[in-house]
Amino acid sequence: MPGVPELSKKDAWLREPDQALLSKLKQGIQTPGAPISMPPKGGNPDLSDEDLLAVIAWLRKQLQK
Repeated sequence: MPGVPELSKKDAWLREPDQALLSKLKQGIQTPGAPISMPPKGGNPDLSDEDLLAVIAWLRKQLQK
């Protein structure tokens, strides 16, 4: 699907260290060639760093299944 990053590839962005991913989530993510981008904090300014790190941990757990 255009604009949705591939999370399971070896070089996927989810393989980056937590702090690098946290920075991307806080700033927003634009996938090359995508017609839209993910806004900072997914569009929810109330999300804390701890919330975002929990999302990263959950996504990584899903990849292990």
